[in-house]
Amino acid sequence: MIKKEKNAKTLLDKAAVILYGIITSHPFLEGNKRTGFNAMLLILETNGKKIKQREDEDIGSIYTKSRRISPVKRK
Repeated sequence: MIKKEKNAKTLLDKAAVILYGIITSHPFLEGNKRTGFNAMLLILETNGKKIKQREDEDIGSIYTKSRRISPVKRK
């Protein structure tokens, strides 16, 4: 995942790579989506960015968006 992050050009790309990487690699038995989401938030907020989540938007839809944003090639 770290090598792939080097291909990410923007902060949003890097955050999307982290989110997508944690969710798809399943490093934990439980909580991979929550962990990935919080890692993404940490990266963005540490760099002065904030995201707004609509009330009707869940972590699954954010994950789907991250798949489109992430510069990592998928099989």
